[in-house]
Amino acid sequence: MLYRIPKLLSRWSAHHKNYVQYIIAIGLSVFASPIIYAILPIIAAAAYGEWRAGILISGFGFAQAFLFDPIAGSLADKIGSRRTVLIGLALGICAGLVWITFSIQHLSTLLAFSFLLFLSYGFRGTAESYVLKTSKKDEGGL
Repeated sequence: MLYRIPKLLSRWSAHHKNYVQYIIAIGLSVFASPIIYAILPIIAAAAYGEWRAGILISGFGFAQAFLFDPIAGSLADKIGSRRTVLIGLALGICAGLVWITFSIQHLSTLLAFSFLLFLSYGFRGTAESYVLKTSKKDEGGL
């Protein structure tokens, strides 16, 4: 079965190869988000107490819904969905670097990580519009 994969890939166009790379990157981002949403409140509650952790998570959740998502949507209309999603992925990588490099026990580091993380999740939401715009009509696109 695996020996057929190179033959399949050789018949794909450059558009299809870019599309698969894009889907893999978005898939990794979507896979990581439930893990972070489960871990971040526990770390914040252990470091600062449950009350502050709740304020932190809900505050950034509201900021994502009412601030980051509209900014990402208007930016996607201006510069394109693909570039917007790539910006979101880059912000997610920056959030991961903040997580790895600095101690999350410091409030400023936790706030910077949370800001970058929720901002990247807001930009990730434009992925669906990119997929719909680049897919053919018979594939379910626009």
